[in-house]
Amino acid sequence: MKDKKEYLGWYDMDMATTLIVTQIEEDQWRPRKVCGVVRGGVIPAVMISHQMNIPFEPITPDTVLLDGKDVLIVDDIYDTGKTIKHLKKLNPQARFATILFNLKHDEYEVDYYGNGYSGEEWIVFPWESDLS
Repeated sequence: MKDKKEYLGWYDMDMATTLIVTQIEEDQWRPRKVCGVVRGGVIPAVMISHQMNIPFEPITPDTVLLDGKDVLIVDDIYDTGKTIKHLKKLNPQARFATILFNLKHDEYEVDYYGNGYSGEEWIVFPWESDLS
């Protein structure tokens, strides 16, 4: 685990999801469904779903969507990229969004993200308990 922690609040989530929705609208694209990756992607996906008035569906990191076209898959963070890369292989037609994107990556595996971060700190989201 990383030594330094950064705590994000609900305001940060509101701003990040609003930025993602704005990016989607600027692309003149409208997903027919927003899928949230269990666990961390569910809450931001629900927030985006409400903002866009689009149906929501929870998925696991191993979900293969029968028709991934016009689907937005949301996760909380792109840190190592393992989850998104795996989901992209399974669902190549879907688009991807994360609240945070580790700026140390050269390739952008997500279509939309709320904020970049250095990757040096452990991120604590407002829906997580931090008992350490």
